[in-house]
Amino acid sequence: MSLITNNAERRHLEPGVKSLIKWDQLEASQAWEREWQRRKEEANRRRSAVATERERTERGTFVASSGSNDPLLGKSKEDRHVERKAVAQAAGTSEATAARAKGLRDKRPDLAKEVRASKMKFNEALRQMRKDVEKSA
Repeated sequence: MSLITNNAERRHLEPGVKSLIKWDQLEASQAWEREWQRRKEEANRRRSAVATERERTERGTFVASSGSNDPLLGKSKEDRHVERKAVAQAAGTSEATAARAKGLRDKRPDLAKEVRASKMKFNEALRQMRKDVEKSA
């Protein structure tokens, strides 16, 4: 189990902190999946190049290697509501808390960092973010 996962399971953490940790975990997971997909595409490109150089039978065919059995490959993970629901469920928080954590993380990563480090309460960070938005408006 990763450090992020272990930290997200702590019961003494505020719901907002748990949601922030789960968003970080999700982002790291998605980055890993993108890198995995990139490597897979590169491997397929190389396989394709080798296949074009392979000798063929009289009928012009050869035995191809099998493809991936990954059922998640190619499925979109962009649906925000699905992500928010998954993060909320994994963090043991409400979807609204997960959405607020995502907003804080995206708009004010410096405040999210303070919350994660327990230097600021989640709700204080949200209030500060709202004040900053009102000042700039």
